[in-house]
Amino acid sequence: MLTPPPNAAPFSPADPAMLRREKLVLTLAKLMAAYGIPAYRLEEAAASCARHLGLDAQFFATPTAVFASIGEPGNQRTHLVRLEPGEVNLEKQSQVDAVLRDLLADAVGVDDALARLDGIVAGPSQYGPGLMVAAQATASVTAAVFFGGGWREVLAAGVVGFIVGVICVLAGLDRRMARLMDFGAGFAAAFFAAALAATMHPISASLVALAGVIVLVPGLTLTTAVAELATRNLAAGTARLMGALTVFVSIGFGVAIGQKTGAFVFGQASAPPDPLPGWAEIVALVLAPVALAVLFRAGLRDLKVILPAGVIGFVGARAGAAWLGPELGVCVGAFAVTLASNIWARVADRPTAVPGVPGIMLLVPGSLGFRSVTSFVDADTIGGVQAASSMVLVAVGLVVGLLLANAAVAPRRPL
Repeated sequence: MLTPPPNAAPFSPADPAMLRREKLVLTLAKLMAAYGIPAYRLEEAAASCARHLGLDAQFFATPTAVFASIGEPGNQRTHLVRLEPGEVNLEKQSQVDAVLRDLLADAVGVDDALARLDGIVAGPSQYGPGLMVAAQATASVTAAVFFGGGWREVLAAGVVGFIVGVICVLAGLDRRMARLMDFGAGFAAAFFAAALAATMHPISASLVALAGVIVLVPGLTLTTAVAELATRNLAAGTARLMGALTVFVSIGFGVAIGQKTGAFVFGQASAPPDPLPGWAEIVALVLAPVALAVLFRAGLRDLKVILPAGVIGFVGARAGAAWLGPELGVCVGAFAVTLASNIWARVADRPTAVPGVPGIMLLVPGSLGFRSVTSFVDADTIGGVQAASSMVLVAVGLVVGLLLANAAVAPRRPL
């Protein structure tokens, strides 16, 4: 018969009211992770909720699990919430934040808060598959403009982006297919880019392939990982960083095989692009935040703040590039868009991520990471190392700008 060790604190089961409060805190933490909130914000928000409910709790968040230890030292209950890495869902982030706000203001009780969280989970997506595919195609079109493509590249990128969007929707229907989505999307983008290059010559097939998969390239994940490392969330940041590198490699290998297959079937038909006039970039700058708002599932009412945030970040990055160079100039853009987002969040009492994430997305170093992987696959070690170092500099510059803006004007609440 097992006996407790000497001087061990006695375990006493919690009362039902205490268990309901624990369930609320755990549900909040789970949903924040599922809807794409970084670990450092998640832990701070969950801890503030626990304190308000009278719980002595500690939280440890990673991209795939949240640990919560609740109770006084020596008499704690430890909970593990296992989850799949969540995609950013800005509308549901806002809904969870509204529950947390009302809870901290004592405007809602524990049972009502749990009921509202259940309603958020059960709520349907406001954007259907067709609109998500259209947003993917639009994002690819705007990316082709930003990358210096001509009208042929823009048209081809829209077609490839549409195909990749369909693949993403179909992969979401089956878990096994989802695990191959990054590789499959990269293969399809490169293969169909080669096919279009053969029929629309002259065209830059590599630019079309990159624009076609740009939304799947984990530049935002990489930036979030660096931010978590900078805020001393080492486990979460390291795990997220390795996840981003895995996605880079999966897409890169898919593109490499797709290029070889396309060259075998259609032949080599790539040519340098003929850039569009300057007004095309202005049009792309208007369309890109709208497409990103749909892909990140932001509310329609938030388009009025997402569009200015994208313009602020883009213009700030261009000004910073003229001052500090292209790699470090994004620090100015990140500072500008995060500062504006934090000011809006304080005034509107809404999550800073609503305008901040789409604005930052225009600056993230996803294309550099993609080019680094493809350079290594093509045995161009020097080019791969140069692109990888540039990617790291851009990611660090983004995080520095973000942290500086948070120090200058902090959000009213953790989210």
